[in-house]
Amino acid sequence: MKSTGPNPKKAKRPARKSAQSGRTSKRKGDGIALQRILVPVDFTPASEKSAAYAQSLRKQFDAEVILLHVLDFGDLNRTALLRGPLDASSLYGMAVEDSINKLENLGKRTLGVTPGWTVACEVGKTVDTVVSQAEDLGVNMIVLAVHPEHRIRHVICGSKAEQIMRHAHCPVLIVREDEKDFI
Repeated sequence: MKSTGPNPKKAKRPARKSAQSGRTSKRKGDGIALQRILVPVDFTPASEKSAAYAQSLRKQFDAEVILLHVLDFGDLNRTALLRGPLDASSLYGMAVEDSINKLENLGKRTLGVTPGWTVACEVGKTVDTVVSQAEDLGVNMIVLAVHPEHRIRHVICGSKAEQIMRHAHCPVLIVREDEKDFI
């Protein structure tokens, strides 16, 4: 059987630069090109691990990383317990401010002080908000931490990570807290 090598007449396609981001991306068919990675964060050790994975991908693909925390009612209740009685707008403002500060600290620890990452905080249901933000922000990948959940709830509803995987428009990399790292 005759083997064929690369076609000497066929030149490699050049990389393109995105007009919006100014980042270089490969043309379709040339391989994976990540420009924007979303990392949902719940401030557990597992989400810190997912940020570390995103940092590795960021370096490899020169991608932007967005750390996202979704405030749900549990977060707002914790803020109210810690800060005392507040009106709703003050409560939201304090909870968002606390979350942004935590996200920035996490980013500095895991992503470094170099540019190329941002933080965002939204209020809503976790799964719906992560999926909609991924689409609105035009991310190419979601790097998501998963940790053990209550077994009965998991059997009935599925984990949040599973729900995000089912509804996301882009690939989802699942990082397990208790698995061996490859980065």
